[in-house]
Amino acid sequence: MDASAYCGRCRTRLEWPDDIADSDEVVCPSCGESAGTFGSLRHDAEQAVLDKINGVIEGRGLK
Repeated sequence: MDASAYCGRCRTRLEWPDDIADSDEVVCPSCGESAGTFGSLRHDAEQAVLDKINGVIEGRGLK
């Protein structure tokens, strides 16, 4: 499953270095908008994946 993060303002795909810390701020390289901390983004992505998995288990599919 893809768990990409996108800027809330300009929809640019966000990227970060491999050694980023949970407390580091992620900033859009295109418009400079803050997307919050890496830890927050990681938590949200993990939750989204778990919600998808639970949906499949419950018969709702991957949509």
